[in-house]
Amino acid sequence: MKERIMRFRDFDTEWTVLATTAEDPYKRARWTRDQDLVARRIRKWRARHSWYDGRAEMFALSRAYIENDPERDSAWECVDLLGAGAFGMVGKWCKFDANRRVVDTVAIKQFNYETWECDSDGRPGVPAEVALPKALDRQGCGSIAEVRTARFFDVSRPKWRIYLEYYGHGTLGDLVQRYREKSAEDRRSVHIPEDFIWQAFNDFAAAYYHMHSFRLKSLGAKGRDADVANGHFVLHLDLKDTNVLLGDAPGDERFMPYPRLKIADWALGECTSRRDPKNSRKWRNNGTICWMPPEQYDFNRFGQNWERNVLGGTDRVYSAKHNLWQMAANIYGMMELDLDNKKLEQKLREADRDEDHTRKHGYSLLRGYRHRRYSSELCELVEDCLRIRPEDRPDPKILIRRVKKGLEPGLKRYARTGTWERLEATKAEWGTFKPRE
Repeated sequence: MKERIMRFRDFDTEWTVLATTAEDPYKRARWTRDQDLVARRIRKWRARHSWYDGRAEMFALSRAYIENDPERDSAWECVDLLGAGAFGMVGKWCKFDANRRVVDTVAIKQFNYETWECDSDGRPGVPAEVALPKALDRQGCGSIAEVRTARFFDVSRPKWRIYLEYYGHGTLGDLVQRYREKSAEDRRSVHIPEDFIWQAFNDFAAAYYHMHSFRLKSLGAKGRDADVANGHFVLHLDLKDTNVLLGDAPGDERFMPYPRLKIADWALGECTSRRDPKNSRKWRNNGTICWMPPEQYDFNRFGQNWERNVLGGTDRVYSAKHNLWQMAANIYGMMELDLDNKKLEQKLREADRDEDHTRKHGYSLLRGYRHRRYSSELCELVEDCLRIRPEDRPDPKILIRRVKKGLEPGLKRYARTGTWERLEATKAEWGTFKPRE
C-alpha cells in the first residue's frame, strides 16, 4: 500500500489518503482457511439476510485491508453483514486476539468509485462519505458517525472501502419502531421520553451549527480565508431516521445517559454556497422523496402553482436550513412515532394543494402544533423548524439557545436525583453500554 494525495471535487484542497492499493479487494482473508467457521457464518448470513448473494459472500470472506501489514490485518474477520444495495455493501469486522477475544470492531463499507467523485483535473477524488464527516469532525462536531480511515483500490473497476466506527445500538428508525411495537403490545400509547428528545435535539443542533458555519480549512484548503466561515455550508441531502445512528452515551456526566446521535451515510453530501451555480441544479433529485423539505419536494416544484410563489422557481438554491428541516422531521417522527416521514409528507401535499389555507397560517406546516405528551416549548420549536419558507426557520445560534432552554430542566433534575426516564429497549439501554461480542 502507498500514500496518495487526493482532492475533494473541484475545491482547491489536498487530502492525504492513508493508503491505496492495486490488490484485489476480494482477496480471501486468512481466517477462511477454517472451513467449519466459514460454513457456520455463511449459514447464519443466508438465514439472516434475504439479499445475501455471491457478491455479498465474496465481500464477507475477503481481507479487511484495515492494517497495512498483512500479518496484523489477518486478525480481522467479518462476523456479520449489515446491508447491501445500490450503495454498495457494509459488513461488521472484528479484530480477535490470540485468545479469540474481540478487541476492536469496525463497520466496513465498500462501493465502486464513480467518475462524478473526480477532482477538477479528472483524477479520482476523495468521496463525500470520507471528506465531509472527517471535515466536520475536525471542526469539533461530535454528532457525526466517525470515519476512521479509507482505502482506494486502484483496480480495473476501482473501489473504495471506508472504515467506520461501529455503533451497535441501531438507528432512530429502530427506536421509533420499538415504541410502535411496545404500544401495540401494551394496547396503549407509549411515548419516547421528552428528555431524550431534547438531548437528541441538542445533538442535531450542534451538527446544524457546524454544517452551517463550515470552514474550507477542514477540507484541507490553504490560504488566509480557509479558516473562516465564508458562506460555504454542508448539505447532507438524505438525513432520514435510518441514517441517524444511536451511539454510546455522552462521556460528559452533565448529560443524561441516553445514546448520542451520530449522523451517518454522507454519500449524497455536498459542500456548497448560495453562489454555487450547481446549487441546486446538480442535486435536486438526490435523496429520499418522502424526506425532502418543501424547497426540494417534488424536485423543486413544490409551490410552483401558487399565485404567490414564495419559494422561487425550480432553479431555487438550498441553504443549510435544508438540513434543519430534515433534522426536525426526525424529531417530529419520534414525537408522533411516525416511520418514513409519512405524516409530514401528507401535510406537504395538502399545503401544496391549498395555497390560501397555507398562506393564512403563515406558511406553517404544523399550524399551532400541540401534543398531549410533550411540552408546548418542544412543539413550538419543532413547528418553527419545519416551516415551509427556509428563511422562517431558526438560525443555528437561535436553535441552540432554544434547545438548551428546553433541555435544562431535565439536566437539572438528573443532576439532583440521578434518575432519568429510561428508553424502552431490546438492546439494553440503547447505547449506555458497549455490548460484548
